[in-house]
Parts: sequence; structure tokens; C-alpha cells
Amino acid sequence: MKQEAAYLLFLKAGSPVEVRVGSLGLLSLPAGYYVYAGSAGGPGGVKARVGRHLRLARLKAGKVKWHIDYLLTDPKVAAFESWKIENHGRIECAVSKEIEKVSDLTVPGFGSSDCRLGCRGHLHYFRRDPRRAVKRLLAKLGFKTSKV
Repeated sequence: MKQEAAYLLFLKAGSPVEVRVGSLGLLSLPAGYYVYAGSAGGPGGVKARVGRHLRLARLKAGKVKWHIDYLLTDPKVAAFESWKIENHGRIECAVSKEIEKVSDLTVPGFGSSDCRLGCRGHLHYFRRDPRRAVKRLLAKLGFKTSKV
């Protein structure tokens, strides 16, 4: 049985982005940095899921399945790093709620349609590179990360 694990994607939008995201409609997002909290437990786990996301981000084409896919295929958005959060169980929502506390903005409803904890969203905006702040936050919560 495959263990479900959480991951974070770090994105950068070099200029403002307008993107239509499924049922969320047209979103206007400011230029800056974004952190997306996701989870994977199917075949291939986090490595396969993140690999799929990074292919979409690189090719700017492919099957759009999740909210994050709409953003990854936008030419103004680059995925520049991804982390697996070492854990035992589904912690995507708990981690997302903590990241929201240190972010500049959370995109309402984005990536949280299957949310179990009432998250506002799983995509968080930062004016500056968030990696150091997020790494500190996760360490404080007792989570270890590894690059994917």
C-alpha cells in the first residue's frame, strides 16, 4: 500500500497573470512567488506527481487535471523548486494552513476542493522568495523536507 505524502511546489510569476482555472473562473494573480501545497499517494507517489507538474511547467502543454495545472501551463509562470515533506499520513491541509499564516495572500479555493480542514486555499502568494521562511516554519513544526 502506497503511503500518502505531501509536497510543496515553488513558483515564480515574473509579471501579473490572468488565468482561467476550472470552476474558480478567471483569476488575476500578482507577480511574485507562490507556494502550492499538494499531496500524492497513487502509483509513483510524490515523485511521479511532482514530475508530472514539472513537465507541464516546462512544456507549457499537456492534460490539465488539477487547479495547479492551469497555472503551470501559463507562460508567465515558472516552477523552480519542489519539496517532499517527510511524514506519515495526510498533512497537506495542516501544512497549507500554517503556510497561509506567513504568506502575503492565499488564493481562495485554489487546490482545496478535497480539503478536510476547511482551508481557504492551497496556493499562497509571497512578495519575496519564501523558501527560507517556509523551511523555518516546517522545521518548527517538526517536519523534514527533501528536494524532489
